[in-house]
Amino acid sequence: MLAERLERNRSHTSHAWIARHGLSHLAYQREFIKHTQNGYRLTHVSGYGVGNRAYYAAIWEKRSGPAYIARHGLSSTAYQQEFTKNTQNGYRLTHVSGYGVGNKDYYAAIWEKTGGKPSVARHGMTSKEYQCQFDNYYYQGYRPKLVSGYSRGKSASYAAIWENTSAW
Repeated sequence: MLAERLERNRSHTSHAWIARHGLSHLAYQREFIKHTQNGYRLTHVSGYGVGNRAYYAAIWEKRSGPAYIARHGLSSTAYQQEFTKNTQNGYRLTHVSGYGVGNKDYYAAIWEKTGGKPSVARHGMTSKEYQCQFDNYYYQGYRPKLVSGYSRGKSASYAAIWENTSAW
């Protein structure tokens, strides 16, 4: 298997980053544990559906940073609960990936314990809702920091993070 050959080759040198894709839910969790125990931090995760199964692609970087929380396989309700809990505990959303599996939407996200400019996040938006939110935040001095477009069944959906550029 290609991933195994790359892993063997990697053992001879130290890499600044590791990328994996095509990971099932459990394989992704194993990779996450292995790499974080070896001093890497998750910087990007992308969920995607193939048929009725979820898969993940991820990037870990060998670097230090603030405390962070990463979650995947979250339903819309579970994602909102994690968002609320984590932001109340001083974490800010730095990455979100929305993805559809069948007709349901799911989320993978990263929160970091950092300060920064005021930000807002929305998820599960239709194209029209995304445009309305985009326009609304634009006129309040926010710019999109991250947009994740994905399909839920036969419909387009969006998750996004905006950051206030007029603050500070």
